[in-house]
Amino acid sequence: PNFRDDFSELDIVTPEFKESFQKWLKLDFEKDFLDWTDSPYLFAIYRSDSSLIPGLTLILDASKDLEAAKTLAKNLGDQLTSILNLIKIQYDFLDPALSIGEVKFGDDTLQTITLDLSPFTASPEIEGAVPFQLPPLLDGEKITISFGLKGKNFVISTANDVAQIFNNQTLEKDADYQMFKTQIASKKGDMAFLDFREMVGYFDSLVDEVA
Repeated sequence: PNFRDDFSELDIVTPEFKESFQKWLKLDFEKDFLDWTDSPYLFAIYRSDSSLIPGLTLILDASKDLEAAKTLAKNLGDQLTSILNLIKIQYDFLDPALSIGEVKFGDDTLQTITLDLSPFTASPEIEGAVPFQLPPLLDGEKITISFGLKGKNFVISTANDVAQIFNNQTLEKDADYQMFKTQIASKKGDMAFLDFREMVGYFDSLVDEVA
């Protein structure tokens, strides 16, 4: 699969989107982003630990232009940090719920932004709660966005523990994938790997929480 071609076909890639990209990130969408994404990529949807919120991970091969990928990661981090700090100042009830950090992989560092949903599930009458309320089943849930360069790959992930993706939760270590690997070795084109047992288990947990 080729990320540049696949992404360019999406409806969101409009002239307005490209203009916003340049205005917000101070980068040219075509030259500073699409040009180096003419390469394979991985997109995964999975259960993130025991969280009800599914994990999403996009990994782009950035070996074509590592400097451009580094600049994208830096500008993205700077802009998000500035926006979050302004949000905290304007909406002080969000201050304890938002945090900025990082996760290290040897010489590589991914930036992380975490939103704790607990204050959003408490009754508005409770001290520290926000003015509106999310369903109680989201109590204790967190939304984390991690992004940056790991080796020659540009990574964006919503996994609660992004380290698991690279340390011990890779597709190469999945027993079912290993069983089918030899059968698909000669296949070309886009492919998707679905673990229906995991999917059923995830949906069962949602039903249990709602019930």
